[in-house]
Amino acid sequence: SEAARWCVAEELGLDSRGFAELFSEWVDEPIGSASIGQVFRARLRSTGEAVAVKVQMPGVEGLFRGDIRTLKFFTSFALPWAAESMNTIENMFRSEFDYTLERRNLDVIREQLLSHWAGRVRIPKTYGDLCTRKVLCMELLEGEKLVDGVRRRIRALAEHEGRDPDAYEEEHFEALRTGSIKARSAAAASFRTRIWRWWRWLRYGDGRDEIVDLGSIMQTLMAVHGEQVFRHGVFNADPHPGNILLLKDGRTIGLIDFGQVQELSVDFRR
Repeated sequence: SEAARWCVAEELGLDSRGFAELFSEWVDEPIGSASIGQVFRARLRSTGEAVAVKVQMPGVEGLFRGDIRTLKFFTSFALPWAAESMNTIENMFRSEFDYTLERRNLDVIREQLLSHWAGRVRIPKTYGDLCTRKVLCMELLEGEKLVDGVRRRIRALAEHEGRDPDAYEEEHFEALRTGSIKARSAAAASFRTRIWRWWRWLRYGDGRDEIVDLGSIMQTLMAVHGEQVFRHGVFNADPHPGNILLLKDGRTIGLIDFGQVQELSVDFRR
């Protein structure tokens, strides 16, 4: 949007010509939205690299501060037992409004994790000279939300087998709701997925890549989060499904949005 372009130009000290010299492409339609900002696809003219530019919405911090003051005032009278919770919420969101802190979080966790998980996990690198308190420029990870990717591939399998995608999806959800699918370990689920892939290849000659190895992905996610917590003591405190991407190869996980990161001391982890 024009407002996002204006914010980026102002934060980076660019005029209209400088903006065009920095980005050879800029897509005004955001590729992602959050509570305080939006993410836009762009391309750096100097290197040709595709980037994601996270831009804080103008005036959003002032609105939040005003709302939290009102809530704190109300709770101090009506719900005094909840007053401390309002302080906790305010402190939690303080780092969200400073993208330089999120950039630091990204750089730290990326360095800690990718030496071990580089083949299975990607965390976007940042471009420090293009980051400010309200703008975060980082590597663009091509993919989709993990949940969306799994659903899309389930529907593709249904169509491949000549079944109605909606009915096929509902059948799986109903099995989960009723418990007719028995719980099994992630390792067992991954093994069954490999067998299913080969069976589809023998029967249809293709389609193996349409099947997401969700068991293996869950194992990786749990192991990565456990390593963050127990080994490094620095972890994403907001690991909701929207922050986990399934990249185009259908196997690699992308981890994004490190606005809320917590640190644990060695004594606490022991």
